[in-house]
Amino acid sequence: MSSRYFLSILMAFSLLFGASLKAQTPTKKYALKDSINVRDKDKMRQWSYENNLTNYPAKKRNNWALGFKGGYSFISGDVRAEAAPGFAINLRKALGHTVSLRAEVGYSIAKGQNWRDNGGFLKNDALNGTNNPAADYTVLTHPFVFYNFRSQLWDGSLQAVFNLNNINFYKKNPKWNLLAFAGIGAMLYRTNVDALDASGSTYDYTMVSNTLRDGSLTTAQARKDVLNQLNNMMDGTYETMGQSHTTAPKIGDYTFLGTATVGFGLAYRVSRRVDLTFEQKATLTFDDLVDGQRWEETLTLTSNFDYAMLTSLGINFRIGKGEDALWWQNPLDEPLDRIRNMDLSMDKANKDSDGDGVMDLYDKEALTPKDAVVDVKGRAIDSDGDGLQDFRDAEPFSPKGAQVDSQGAALDSDKDGVIDLYDDEPNTPAGKQVDAKGRTINVQTSTVSAAALDLNEMMPIVNFDFGKTEVKQSYYAQLYQVAKIMKDNPSIKIRVTGHADNRNTSDFNQKLALKRAENTVAFMTKNFGVDSGRFVVESKGSGEPVVTDLPDKHNTKVEDLHSLNRRVEFSVITQ
Repeated sequence: MSSRYFLSILMAFSLLFGASLKAQTPTKKYALKDSINVRDKDKMRQWSYENNLTNYPAKKRNNWALGFKGGYSFISGDVRAEAAPGFAINLRKALGHTVSLRAEVGYSIAKGQNWRDNGGFLKNDALNGTNNPAADYTVLTHPFVFYNFRSQLWDGSLQAVFNLNNINFYKKNPKWNLLAFAGIGAMLYRTNVDALDASGSTYDYTMVSNTLRDGSLTTAQARKDVLNQLNNMMDGTYETMGQSHTTAPKIGDYTFLGTATVGFGLAYRVSRRVDLTFEQKATLTFDDLVDGQRWEETLTLTSNFDYAMLTSLGINFRIGKGEDALWWQNPLDEPLDRIRNMDLSMDKANKDSDGDGVMDLYDKEALTPKDAVVDVKGRAIDSDGDGLQDFRDAEPFSPKGAQVDSQGAALDSDKDGVIDLYDDEPNTPAGKQVDAKGRTINVQTSTVSAAALDLNEMMPIVNFDFGKTEVKQSYYAQLYQVAKIMKDNPSIKIRVTGHADNRNTSDFNQKLALKRAENTVAFMTKNFGVDSGRFVVESKGSGEPVVTDLPDKHNTKVEDLHSLNRRVEFSVITQ
């Protein structure tokens, strides 16, 4: 196979594979609640989290910040420290809400001047003529000096910064942040001492009174007096190279050494992009010559290393997108907000402001009047479909299709007791007696017994589901008509007869039919205010079927016929 042919196949495969990947890459833009803090490549995962498809959100943007600080620098070593300036610049990157990395470079000057005289200088190369032949104090008659130094320090370090209080159960994103940091780095330092006066001669320290040897430096004022005399005597040129390691790595006049850094600080957030800090940093040098002195009075080495200290105030500027730097964001805010919103939703879900039995979360009519009958969505029901909801309807179960007045009552134009829907003579003259269809009855006397009226023609039949005894809503209007007949004819009583189909034992069917009749009477008594004493309840069980010769086993082909036998009937009891 030629190389050209092989490359052609490889190129074709690459194009097909690239097209496949492109086809699989989602192009839909997902709406996110938190998009500014999420990287573009993580937006799909954030969308899944916000829509409860995963338990964990996308990782937030790894923020950067550029910082500047300056303050008071000093060396904690063998010589009393004096105030000197120190500065640093740093670049910080968040690894998460708690830990971030910070690269820092600083420059400082450290100075020192002892108020105590010291005779252990014979091995100090800066004072015994080794570094500068003119600065040889070993030939003087007075056997003591007052140590001083000035050091120039360049240091760099990589630090891990730990936020100690941005994860807080009791407060949203804080304004104050306590932090600690530690790291490793390197330092370049050069130390000089002021060993010669302006004429190039060694200082005559015998001119300094009240030395420790006569025991008078027991008070702060006495020590201050000594320091004032030294400052007046010395020219502050620091012309002599301090003692340093002969074998240590050097860059020019600077000694190079490895360091470790520790510290703590307090930060205050001014805005989402700016914060201020107060920090105390200690740089462990693992070296005892940063202050140019390491000898005891007895000409033995001191036991402690020198520490470079920087007490500083700083300002930091956040770089890049995002509402806040991760070290200022409380990662508990989002889950705590979710829990609170869930609690609020549950409170709303369990609340039923209008007392209609439908919780507010699902209620489409939140202000339904008390005791109004509603559907599963909390909407007031209009049972008879006349345009008036039941709680406003004087006759909530008017017959379907009947014309009603403004109160929802079915119209009876001739006031004969038969509504227009059922009235064959809607214009019967006033005072005429009519039958159940509103037709005039010719009578020989002025009074007619209610039992003589053909009220039974108006009585409905109420059917029931298999094995059930509850009255179905579809029959509420028919039962209302029975109640209205009874109210219009207060002297009559009604026989309520329950029936069952033949698909059970006779004893069971007898009880089932009786329960149907009793539930029907109870419904009318409760909802329409008819006196229960005006009903006579009886059960025929399965003994008087409307449709006969039906199988006593379940058969879907004849279920409609069985339903005709599961019924309650009404009839007027004649006196």
